[in-house]
Amino acid sequence: MSDLAEKEILFVLGPARSGTTFLNNLLDRWFDYGMGPEGTFIEHFHRRLGRYGDLSKTDNLSRLVEDISKCQMLEIMRHRYRDEARLDVTAEEIRARILEPSYAGVVYAVFQCLADLQSKTRVGNKNPGYWSHLDLLDELFPQKAKYIAILRDGRDVFLSLQEMTWGGQSPYAAARQWCRALTAIEAFQKRCGPERFLLLRYEDLLASPAEIFTRIEAFLGIALTPEKRAAALAESQSNPRKDNFNKWPDRLSDGDRRVYEALAGDVLAKHGYPVLPERPRVSALQRSCFEMMELKRLLQVNLYHLRHKLPADRQRKTPRTSSRR
Repeated sequence: MSDLAEKEILFVLGPARSGTTFLNNLLDRWFDYGMGPEGTFIEHFHRRLGRYGDLSKTDNLSRLVEDISKCQMLEIMRHRYRDEARLDVTAEEIRARILEPSYAGVVYAVFQCLADLQSKTRVGNKNPGYWSHLDLLDELFPQKAKYIAILRDGRDVFLSLQEMTWGGQSPYAAARQWCRALTAIEAFQKRCGPERFLLLRYEDLLASPAEIFTRIEAFLGIALTPEKRAAALAESQSNPRKDNFNKWPDRLSDGDRRVYEALAGDVLAKHGYPVLPERPRVSALQRSCFEMMELKRLLQVNLYHLRHKLPADRQRKTPRTSSRR
């Protein structure tokens, strides 16, 4: 068994706009995880591994490391973090931490760099999109990886998406994507079991932080000192966004609610969210209209990225500390 097989790593995930950034910053601040920006490079470079050949050969491994060192995730830390938080993860830093000549070895070395350069003792990373390639993460880290997924009422997720330049989905498309994410997360949760997978609700994290902190401590096997726990809970109570949930009853139109619950009502109810007593329906004509709207939106997003020549492994800026969801 290699040294890598004994290394622990934590992945944080959930549907976009569900609170992954909030949880990320909590783990960074109180549980000593060097989380960094979103690890979108993992799946991107895995699809291109054939270009590098046998990684047991030094030249091939070095080419891969050099390219990953220039990925968007690490460029964010070099150029878009505040001065006091800015980090430069170089190819040399990554190579110095590789425990085995494999793709998993390189990925872990990147995250180890983030932890070391931030003086953190634990290795982890968050990316909302991890739900779409959980099998890959499990293949790379089959033994010691743990996962925390965060769930938020999909109707509030839909409203939050409307505020993002990249997220203006219809209620139909948003509900479908939210359900896809939850289906993948729940299936993987069953495979991993409670020892390796923890599912939290964003609303509970805001409303009952003491209870959620206890669950996180038990899951990670980390006991916060009484002083640190008290400080963490005090910060949670003073968080100006602690009531940032259950917005949809006042802001979501009746029509959008009915469309959303037509697709996601069963999943919402399963996780304890209130829904209409009778499940609404979406007609075939409505479905066709929503499909056309989503196709148009995706074309506009792709044209925007082509126009601005954003890298294929692009990701949004993630501040190192923030109370945003």
